[in-house]
Amino acid sequence: MFSRKILRELAYWSGKPDRKPLVFRGSKNSNAEVDYIVLNENRLIPIKVKSGDASWLRSLHLFMDGVSHETAVRFWSKPMQSDRIKTLKGKEFNLLSLPLYFAGLLQKIYKIGLRAKGAGSGL
Repeated sequence: MFSRKILRELAYWSGKPDRKPLVFRGSKNSNAEVDYIVLNENRLIPIKVKSGDASWLRSLHLFMDGVSHETAVRFWSKPMQSDRIKTLKGKEFNLLSLPLYFAGLLQKIYKIGLRAKGAGSGL
């Protein structure tokens, strides 16, 4: 239910509502999966949707180890927060956790974060 709403918002953000979302899997036999990947300012931004409190985000860690930028997004049932996270391989990245009802505001929040931190650093 929540994933469909977020998918509609991401399709609107991309300007291509008929485009299917990209999904990342850690490996062929892995259960680790990033729900959506969006292209923003030449960066592939991983998005994970969690309806509850899931502190371990293995799929985001795997994805972030493979990209050069430092931004990942999680939609969840708690208030907005931003955390600095370290993967098992030691890479640090910024995890922006947004309430599920903020899906329609993702583009604005992301752009505000880029302006606040400087375009080169991500969120």
